[in-house]
Amino acid sequence: MPCVHQFEYPVFLLGLDLDEIEPLFAGRWLSSATRPAPAWFRRADHLGDPKLPLADAVRALLRERLGREVPGRIQLLTQLRWWGFLMNPVSFYFCGGEAARPDALVAEVTNTPWREQHCYAFDWPRDADGPARFSNGKAFHVSPFMGMDSEYRWVVSPPGNRLELRIDAWRERKLLFESSLDLVRSPLTTSVISRCLLRHPWVSAQIGAAIYWQALKLWWKGAPFHPHPNSMPAGAASVAGVLTSPPERTP
Repeated sequence: MPCVHQFEYPVFLLGLDLDEIEPLFAGRWLSSATRPAPAWFRRADHLGDPKLPLADAVRALLRERLGREVPGRIQLLTQLRWWGFLMNPVSFYFCGGEAARPDALVAEVTNTPWREQHCYAFDWPRDADGPARFSNGKAFHVSPFMGMDSEYRWVVSPPGNRLELRIDAWRERKLLFESSLDLVRSPLTTSVISRCLLRHPWVSAQIGAAIYWQALKLWWKGAPFHPHPNSMPAGAASVAGVLTSPPERTP
């Protein structure tokens, strides 16, 4: 049977314009996008061929998933490698459009401890005035305490001075899991990066430790365990397809 469990952590993410990443970090000793540094944006940590610019890889993914071109700038919300280590469960790409209403959204998910990566791509609703709503069948194993037979429902605000994001997991019209992220924008400066390095030097390790600590508590509570589909016999698991339409509201 499902168990009741909740937790809350402070978190920070960096908002980066993919067309300005190298100039942003150029000439800074503590941070870089081209070499190892205490705060390192490493191209190979993200989707697509590392030999291609990340913006080009994102646009190619959107052509494949959405069947159309998505011109314009791409804003990435992510973690860096801090002191050589990275723990980045999910990154978000706000693609094209205007600041108040992007044209598309990509969620780049990395699971722990397998370090596999999967991307969900969505058309941003053209009539969305404020937060946008999306839904998709679960297509990627993330937690051994959540099965594959569920649906994600997303509510995402456009990136502005404040960003709010909610992801819920549903199965058979029942809410299984809910998560939310509430961020306030601050300017990205050399002093901000230095402060992050000094105040949160082990942020990657802290994120990883939090994941395993919450997993241990779920196991202790007797939450049902779902093995990775790749460890199951062929045909024992099915993977849901990706949808791009907003969900219908469930009373």
